[in-house]
Amino acid sequence: DDVFINARAEQRAARAAKLLEALAELEDPQVCKAIDKRFSIDTVSSSAPVAAAVAELNNQLPANRALMVHAALANKGRHLSELIDTAGWEYQLAQAPAAEKAALRSGAGLGARAFLAAIPSGKTSMEPAIFIQELRFRLGHA
Repeated sequence: DDVFINARAEQRAARAAKLLEALAELEDPQVCKAIDKRFSIDTVSSSAPVAAAVAELNNQLPANRALMVHAALANKGRHLSELIDTAGWEYQLAQAPAAEKAALRSGAGLGARAFLAAIPSGKTSMEPAIFIQELRFRLGHA
């Protein structure tokens, strides 16, 4: 029964939302301290696993963007991922010849890859073999 399945899914989502909110609060050292009186951000910051994780993070960043342990711990994972992605993008762009740089910048533009999700029909469709050949030609692999 669809009504039962939808109601059950909504209940599970509501419970998961509460759990996710509680976990998000654990990022705040004061909340951690309230849960466990022995918690110390300094102890966490100086631990070997944290130092290793920050070193690995910094290995993926340019030297001028390396983070200290406290700075890394103060950031959310999403922001740290964006730092790594940006560094990778900038490295790839710096290593690319001029034509590849232009292609990379073009493909990174807003909506540049929307055609990939479009379903061809009518005058916009083409035979798979012709499409592949055209794609190879445009990518310089013809």
